[in-house]
Amino acid sequence: MPIIFSYPQISTVSNQDLFVISRTSSGIPQTKSVEAEDISTYVKSTVDLNFEGDTGSAVVNLNTQSLSIEGTANEIETVATQGNSRGIITIGLPDNVTITNNLEVNGTTRLTVLSFANDTAAGAGGITSGTLYQTDGTGAAPLNVAGILMIKQ
Repeated sequence: MPIIFSYPQISTVSNQDLFVISRTSSGIPQTKSVEAEDISTYVKSTVDLNFEGDTGSAVVNLNTQSLSIEGTANEIETVATQGNSRGIITIGLPDNVTITNNLEVNGTTRLTVLSFANDTAAGAGGITSGTLYQTDGTGAAPLNVAGILMIKQ
C-alpha cells in the first residue's frame, strides 16, 4: 500500500507533483510517475459502502450513487442535515404514529381518552366509529356519570 507524503505541505496538487516509489520482485526500488487524476479515479472507483437491513443487503458506489434512507408515511420520519464536519441523518417517529397491525407494549402504558357527554357529542368532536371515548358526566341518565368507557357507534 502506498503512503502519500508531502514536505513541505502542498496546497494544490498538479500531475507533475506525484510519483510512487515501489519495490520490484528483484528488490530494486523503481520510481514511477502517477497523475493526480489517476489516484482520484482509483479511489472513487473502489470506495463502496456495504450495508444490511433487518432483511436484505446492498452496496452503494460512493462515486456514482448516493445512499437514501427513507421513512414510511405516519411510521418513520427521516431528516438529513449537513454538520460542520459530517453529514447527519436523524430517524424518529412522527407525532401521530399509524400502526397497521397489532401493537405489543411491555411495562406501564398510559392512554389519553377523550371525554364527551354522549355518542352524538363524540361524533361532533371528531371521534369516528369504533373509537374509544369516555363520558364526561354531562349527558342524560344513564350517561350522567363521568368515566364510563364507550365505543363510538
